[in-house]
Amino acid sequence: MRGARVDYYGQVMTGGQHCERNAQGLEECLSWDGFTSAFEVEYEGVTETDERALKKGVLLVVDVVCPSSRAISRDPAEVRRLAAGVYRLDLACPRVNERKGY
Repeated sequence: MRGARVDYYGQVMTGGQHCERNAQGLEECLSWDGFTSAFEVEYEGVTETDERALKKGVLLVVDVVCPSSRAISRDPAEVRRLAAGVYRLDLACPRVNERKGY
């Protein structure tokens, strides 16, 4: 069987820190935390190996399951490869978020 399994996570805790040296040589850091939404797509039985084609496929599949995300208009570079055949797109599904109250 060939296809893709799509999982949607409406509230994923996220955070990070970015540091740079200022003109005086001191390190200045910006930290953040919050929530994001993400789709994870796992291909099943797909033999395609072209990474760009696989990422375009992720955008297409996400757009089909959540048209309000407008995923098809995104750049394939926004899709991250997590593992062989598993990809993540940080993007919200507005209709699901509204229904769930996110």
